[in-house]
Amino acid sequence: MANQAICLIPNCDKPSRTRTMCNAHYQRWRRHGDASAGKRMVDDGLAQIKRALTDATPAACWMWPYQRSGDGYARITIKRARCLVHRVVCERRHGPPPAVGYEAAHSCGRGGEGCINPFHLDWKSRRANELDKLSHGTHNRGERHGMSKLTKDDVVAIRAEYARGGISQAALGKRYSVSQLTISDITTGKRWGWLT
Repeated sequence: MANQAICLIPNCDKPSRTRTMCNAHYQRWRRHGDASAGKRMVDDGLAQIKRALTDATPAACWMWPYQRSGDGYARITIKRARCLVHRVVCERRHGPPPAVGYEAAHSCGRGGEGCINPFHLDWKSRRANELDKLSHGTHNRGERHGMSKLTKDDVVAIRAEYARGGISQAALGKRYSVSQLTISDITTGKRWGWLT
């Protein structure tokens, strides 16, 4: 029998299966982006949370150095459950949420960059958290929304043209590649109502 390649991870003598790693290390790499992840990564993450709770100062953000989701929020797996780290930190600092639906809100506006500073976290209702996003400039309404077809300038022009008269909502919809219902919602303030 020919010599079989072994896993490239140091101190692992298991046979190489995929991407020059044994099956266990390959699965860790697939799940965590780090072949040596797993218990050590969780332990390091919990230690990082503990350090944030004891060493963080009110001024600077405390950024999560490990795995983040696609939206930038810090994540960790604890007892096979995926958790948002800022919620774990907020719960350890302030206790459980006061009611169902409360969110761990960032006063710094940098949650999407991985901030877990306990001084920057507090429980807030969904509405209060959304208002915070407006004040931080991290909201995704209007043209910042990924599905938006219109810009602020388009909406202002649509309202002005419709107010002048002489053009139907259907014609405006065709011109801007949106439905007549969207034009109706824009002119009545149901959509883009915040834009004056």
